[in-house]
Formats: sequence, C-alpha cells, structure tokens
Amino acid sequence: MIHLLLLIYLICLILVTLAASYSQQYYKIYKNPFLHSFVRYLIFLNLTIFLYLLVKYLWINFPESQFTDPQSTSYTIFLLLVSFAFIGWIYFFIRMSLELVEKVMTQNKKILLKAGISIICINYLIGLTILLVEGSNYWIIFTYRGLMLISGLVFLTTLIIFVFQKRLSQNNQKHKSIKAWGWISLVGYILVYTFSYLPEPIGLFTTSAGLLLLNIGHIIWLRTYFLRHYVSFSDEPNQQFLESFFQQYQISNREQEILQLLMQGKSNKEIESSLYISYNTVKNHIYNLYQKLGVNSRWQMLHLVMKERDQQTKPAT
Repeated sequence: MIHLLLLIYLICLILVTLAASYSQQYYKIYKNPFLHSFVRYLIFLNLTIFLYLLVKYLWINFPESQFTDPQSTSYTIFLLLVSFAFIGWIYFFIRMSLELVEKVMTQNKKILLKAGISIICINYLIGLTILLVEGSNYWIIFTYRGLMLISGLVFLTTLIIFVFQKRLSQNNQKHKSIKAWGWISLVGYILVYTFSYLPEPIGLFTTSAGLLLLNIGHIIWLRTYFLRHYVSFSDEPNQQFLESFFQQYQISNREQEILQLLMQGKSNKEIESSLYISYNTVKNHIYNLYQKLGVNSRWQMLHLVMKERDQQTKPAT
C-alpha cells in the first residue's frame, strides 16, 4: 500500500509544481502577497508529506536499519527534516490565511505570526528539556508529535472559522471565495489527518484522497475564485487606465473583452463559452493582441498591462 501512496504522491508533486508555477507567474503580474505565501505553502505542504512518506517507506522496507531505531542519528536527522518542513507548512498556512482575509490588519498579522512561532519554540524547548533530563533521542519524537498536534489545531480551527463565519469580507464574492477555500482545505485536511487513526489500507486511501484534493482543489480554486474576485479592475482608476491603454494600442472592442477575461485567469475555452464565439476566433483575437502589444505569450501580455498600469498610477516624486 505504501507504494501506491508514493505513486499518488508523485502525481501530487506534478500537480503542486503546476500550481506553484501558476501562482508564481500570477504573483509576478499582480503582486498580491497571498500568491507569494501560497507558493511556499504548497511547497512546504508537499515537502512535509514527502519526507513523512519516505520515513514510513524506510520503516516498512528496512525494519532492521538505523531508520527504525529512535536512538540512531539517521532517525533523528529524518525526523528533524520533517519537523522543519512542518514549521514552514504551519507558518505559511497562517500567513496565507491572514492575507486571504484582508480585513485583518498588518499589526494583527504580526501578532498572530509571532504567537504561532512562540508556540513552536515552546514545543522545541520542552523537547530539549526531555533530552537533557532523560538523555535520550525520544525528545525528537515528542517534538514531532507536538508539531502534528499544533498543526492540526491551527489548520482545523482556522478552516472551521472560514467555513462557518458569517462575514469574512465586506465583498460578497470574496466572502464566497474564502468559504470555498475553507471547505476544500477542511475536507482535504480531515482526510489527510485520518491516516494515523484508521486501519492502514483505509488510512492510506483517505490520505491519498486528501492529498489529491488539497493539490487539485487549490489549482481549481486559484483559477475559479481568486483571480476573478481578488484581482479586480472595476474601480474607476483602473477603468480609466484601461480605456487609455486600449486607445494607445488601438485594441478593438472584442479584443478588449478577451483581454479583460484573460486578466481574470480564464482559459481560451472559457472565453469561448463566455463570449459565444468559436475557439479559433478566440485564438485569432489573442494572436492579434500579441501583435499589437509586441509580446509572445499571455504572461508577457498580462505583465505588460500591469507594468503600464503601475507606471501610470505611481505617484509623482
């Protein structure tokens, strides 16, 4: 069964690479801090799971090796690596969640992040105290289990608030986006955390389902919710910029519609459905946009739009 879980994890690794790549590209364009934290959250989440599965694989396939001896250096190093990845996972989850709920002020973010770091430090101090008192390597097991408990409490408490809080944003669409994020993540984490409490065959399948949901669900959420509700050009300054931009590059009405849909993260197929035009027509319009703007890809095109907007809206010094 562990081989099946490792295979599923490899699929997740491909998915998280795509999600991280998308997020990094969008961050370069929109400069939204959530996307910056989101990339690192995905990396640490999957790094933690990978290291945990690697340890599990070694325990099962090499039962007589040093990897199964709590007193060995190899055992300690592996659990330390998992623990450090766990810390990154917890940290960026907290940071990303606070950035998603925009009404939380910067000062509150700093306080909550410091509180999370303090709890983790206390956990390590207790572990080191055990090491000094007992003189054994069981401190690392205590520390690792403490991090699992802390992460479970942080993840579930945050996500339950996201799911059941009545008002998370003044913007109704953003409120729905946060709730959707909460449901996807809550179900995914519940499935992942059942691994330790269910019989092995069932636990492996639930963990696999949770990993797939956390990775695929986040990619879908990013394209379906975030870019449409957190990246807005509907306010007056942006509308004035777009009108000027369209006029400067002589962009037709249909090309304007397509460019604005591309800025919302929609695919060619989605644009086809939204505007009731053929797929080839969409491609032709996008090609014309490339020619007019002097770019070779949609990433370059979006980056050009945002760069010119920032230059135009930047206050004079």
